Amino acid sequence: MRGKRFMAISLACATACVTTCACAGDAAPSGPPAECVAPVSAIGAVRKKIDAGRDVLSADEADCAFLEFANGGASGDRCREIKTRANPDARRAWGEIQQGWDALGRLRLDLRKLEDRLGVECEEP
Repeated sequence: MRGKRFMAISLACATACVTTCACAGDAAPSGPPAECVAPVSAIGAVRKKIDAGRDVLSADEADCAFLEFANGGASGDRCREIKTRANPDARRAWGEIQQGWDALGRLRLDLRKLEDRLGVECEEP
């Protein structure tokens, strides 16, 4: 009788262990590796800088800055006029936001390479 009770309890514990992953020696995932922290932080900092630039630019200026960035400098006559009329703060933000997009692309590519090398996914902010 004692053996059957022990076996039933052991079976119940084993089932609970498998379904909850609470087995001895199994640790809960602790998050991304330490190697992910610096690149993810850098991406977050660049995104904040891009957002700050968007706050300076009007909607048309931001659209044109992106078109100019995406098209390698070609944004059309309308955008050329918008950029010419922009105040000095907006022109500075225009250039900074484009540098930010370029940096963001490079940082994200480097992060993907790191993830591939480590076999993990680093969380981005």
